[in-house]
Amino acid sequence: GSPQAQVRKKERRLPTWGQLESKKVNAACAMDRVEFLASTRNRFTEFRASEANEMRQAIRSRSTPSVYMRRTLSSSAEGAAEVLTKQNTTLTGAKTNVLRLEALNKFIVEKEKHTGGKKQEQVALSFARKSQPIVKPYPMYDELYNLPLRDPDRPREFPVSAVSCLLGYQPPKQALRHGMSRSGNSSMMSTGRSNMAGSVETAGDDQ
Repeated sequence: GSPQAQVRKKERRLPTWGQLESKKVNAACAMDRVEFLASTRNRFTEFRASEANEMRQAIRSRSTPSVYMRRTLSSSAEGAAEVLTKQNTTLTGAKTNVLRLEALNKFIVEKEKHTGGKKQEQVALSFARKSQPIVKPYPMYDELYNLPLRDPDRPREFPVSAVSCLLGYQPPKQALRHGMSRSGNSSMMSTGRSNMAGSVETAGDDQ
């Protein structure tokens, strides 16, 4: 219970710089993979929107749209896999994992400078120069598609449509007469019948 014992206990709980560096490089790797998945989701949206637009154009303009749609849908999985492959090539070439780690290093160095002064800044800089990014491959299409669910009995979530699809809509008969009184409906119908009858009689007289 003495103040000295409490200080020693607090010092034992403080992580070492080596432990902090390990957590930092793992955090940078995780952030880079999240960025990969987020940007890939945007590319998937563009891919599905383009695919849906092509099929809509085929339905309107082609004489046999079903053949084109079957061919497009049969190769849809290959196109989706290619989206991830291109993203993998793009982000790997840009070395986003290195840039993410450098951004974290800069943030930590600035934080140590403001809180601990010049000495802590130099310590942070020395460890930052030694840190290396974790090289971990990005997930590909098969890995994401076959990702096991936490609950085996729970079905997959329903996919979210990337584009608006026009569907035919037939309003109910009650909606066509909504807001009209029954007397008004009957009078309109009787007027319509009388007009039709008059037209038939006129046509008969002309003959």
